Amino acid sequence: MIKVDRASVAEPTILITKNADLHGERNKIIQYHENGIGVKVDFSLYSKPEVKEALRTLFNHKCAYCESRVSHIDHGDVEHWRPKGGVTGQSGHKGYYWLASEWDNLLLACSICNGKGYKGNHFPLAAGYTYATKSKDDYRTLEKPLLINPCETDPTNHFGFNHLGFIKGLTIEGKQSVLSYGLHRDLLTMERKKEAEVVARELRQIIELIADTIRDNSRSSINKRKIKEIVSFLRKRVSSEYQYAGMSRRIIRNFQSTYKNNLVFVEWTKKILKGY
Repeated sequence: MIKVDRASVAEPTILITKNADLHGERNKIIQYHENGIGVKVDFSLYSKPEVKEALRTLFNHKCAYCESRVSHIDHGDVEHWRPKGGVTGQSGHKGYYWLASEWDNLLLACSICNGKGYKGNHFPLAAGYTYATKSKDDYRTLEKPLLINPCETDPTNHFGFNHLGFIKGLTIEGKQSVLSYGLHRDLLTMERKKEAEVVARELRQIIELIADTIRDNSRSSINKRKIKEIVSFLRKRVSSEYQYAGMSRRIIRNFQSTYKNNLVFVEWTKKILKGY
């Protein structure tokens, strides 16, 4: 999971114009659930093609949670971070119906992370906090979610990864997110492992090239050129567009920590992570 800047993609116009007055979907839903006025309205705005396309662009066609590219094998789900139709474990909660077409509550997710076996309608809160149940409730003050939303929280320090693709929650929120999003599932770990092995192999190659230069300074120019090529290669792997970029960035930081006394290596890897 990586931090995503929601402001980088404009809110789809339809979510604004179709909710601009008392006849908009949001107000009709609120009136029905809170005042018993009108008839039940189906949620539909969030599923419009322009909304999904905006989410694909925002998340680089990757699942917001597991970072797997979804567009080449699936349409992807428009995910409601705060569930629109109910909250698992909260029998009296009708869901965050007033946020069903709220841009800030929508993400792109794969069908597995978003499925009933994992995220579904789960939305756990930290102990001592209260669920918002109506549109007038200040949910940002009442609630402290235990799930990480990459548009609201930088996930960097919440997850750890090793060179085999295994993920570990480093905080309470990280641990809960691993469980609720299914980030530890076997097939996903196997896919991450493939990428992790590539990144680790290239980092070891940098270390070897630095050592080779120390042994034979006449090879300095050749080795420097090779290292630059590796840095360029790894810059692509940690870019927001690439699958499992969050893991790749963490693995590089792990290597930096392990080889912190190799100052040349640390400086080269800083170039890979520049901006991240």
